[in-house]
Amino acid sequence: MQNPFHWIALYNDSSVLEEYNNDTDTEVSFLDVDKKKTDYFAFINSFGAKIGFSTDNGVFDVGDYAVKFNLGDFDLNGSDDYHDIIQYKRYQTDYIFGVGQVDSITDSYYVGWKKSFETDKGTLFFKVVCEISLHNHGINFEVKISPNFDVEKEKFDITVDGNEFGSMICDIKKGQSITKKIWLQRDDEPKQEENKSEESTEDKTE
Repeated sequence: MQNPFHWIALYNDSSVLEEYNNDTDTEVSFLDVDKKKTDYFAFINSFGAKIGFSTDNGVFDVGDYAVKFNLGDFDLNGSDDYHDIIQYKRYQTDYIFGVGQVDSITDSYYVGWKKSFETDKGTLFFKVVCEISLHNHGINFEVKISPNFDVEKEKFDITVDGNEFGSMICDIKKGQSITKKIWLQRDDEPKQEENKSEESTEDKTE
């Protein structure tokens, strides 16, 4: 089964690298992407729909909507280097006893970025991944915030075209992290997701 989405990297020299090379009928590895040269990275489909972001500011395009992130007064899209690109897929494989693997299809696509920010209080590590779920025809953002200082009652919010779409109040101790999943759309009624606070084992210098 052909994947409905594939990734595309637009380079700063106007060249383009796509996951599938139609001229040679081959698949290109994500490891071949030159992240530092990439101006824009996205998943696109055959209808021209795209979900991705600019590496100049980290602002996501979801169709015609612009998605941005803030923590208190700190603009998480206010820097100029969002080249640490994240991309992966989730597969669903069907097995039949005695036969083995029958089929493997992609049921979710993930695209995002991670970055360390220097604030007046210390270093803040932020990771955001957008999931395109074919299973429930939904789109969500999962964010992870890991500071090396205490965050007390700071409001984190996601805005869509300048309007607040989702938010949470963050109380995070130094050395811990908090994750949150916010759905932009899905066919079934979304369940209320709890904020998860955990000890951070992630390397904030990635």
